[in-house]
Amino acid sequence: MINPITQWLIPKRSLALAEACLIGLVSGLSAVLLKHSIGWLGRWRLQAALILPPSFALPAFGLCLGLLCGFLIEFVASEATGSGVPQIKGALARFPIAMNLRVAAVKLVSTILSLAAGMTMGRQGPTVHIGAALAAQLTRWVPTSPDHRRQMIAAGAGAGLAAGFNAPLASVAFIFEELLPDLSSITLGSAILASFIGAVVSRLLGGGTLDLNRELSNFSSTFSALEIPFYLLLGVLAGLLAALFNQGILSSLNFYDR
Repeated sequence: MINPITQWLIPKRSLALAEACLIGLVSGLSAVLLKHSIGWLGRWRLQAALILPPSFALPAFGLCLGLLCGFLIEFVASEATGSGVPQIKGALARFPIAMNLRVAAVKLVSTILSLAAGMTMGRQGPTVHIGAALAAQLTRWVPTSPDHRRQMIAAGAGAGLAAGFNAPLASVAFIFEELLPDLSSITLGSAILASFIGAVVSRLLGGGTLDLNRELSNFSSTFSALEIPFYLLLGVLAGLLAALFNQGILSSLNFYDR
C-alpha cells in the first residue's frame, strides 16, 4: 500500500506508467503460463490415449476436465465465464462486475482445463480477461481514483491481447476503439507501455508463438478457373453452417437461462 506521503512524492504520470509496466509484465507472464500449462496437460491427455483405448480415454479425459472447469465457473467465480470482453466493458462502464485476482485465477485454470480437454476455443481471448482482472486487482493494492482504475483495466486488457496475439499495435487500437475512447496522454502512454511489454515478455518466454511447422509452408499449389464454383459453394456452405452454429449457441443460452 502506498501512503499519502509517497503518493505526493511520486508524480501521478510516473506512477501510472510504472503501473502500466507492471501490468504488462504480469499479463505477459500469465499468457506464457497459460500456453505452457495447456501444452503440458494436453500431452497427458494424448499419453492417456496411447495407453488406453482412444475411444474411452479422450472422452473420459474431456468429461473430467470439463466437469472440473464447470465447477470452478459455477461455484468459485461465475464472472469468469464467456470471452470476458462484455465483463470488461461492464466494469469500465462502472457496473458492479467483479474484476479481481479470484476471477483471473479461475479464468486461467478453467481455460487450461477446457483447452487441455480438447474443447474448441482459443487461448488468446481469455488472456484479455485475465490481463484486465489482474490490472483491476493491482489498482486495489495501489489506491487510486476511479478514472485511473478504468485506465489501468483497459491497459491490462490490451496487454493480455498483445501477449496472446503478439500484436501490440492492434491491442492499442482495440483499447481505444472498443474499451475506453479516451485520448488523454496517461491513457495512451499506459496502453502503449502495457501492450508492448506484454507482447515482448510473451514472445521472449515462448508464449506468443503458434509452433507451426515451417516445412509445411514449402509446398507448391496450383489454381484453375474450374475450381472457382467449388470455392463459391464452399463459402456458401461455410456461411450457412456459421449461422446455424451461432443460432445454436444463442438458443442453448436462452434455454439455460430458463
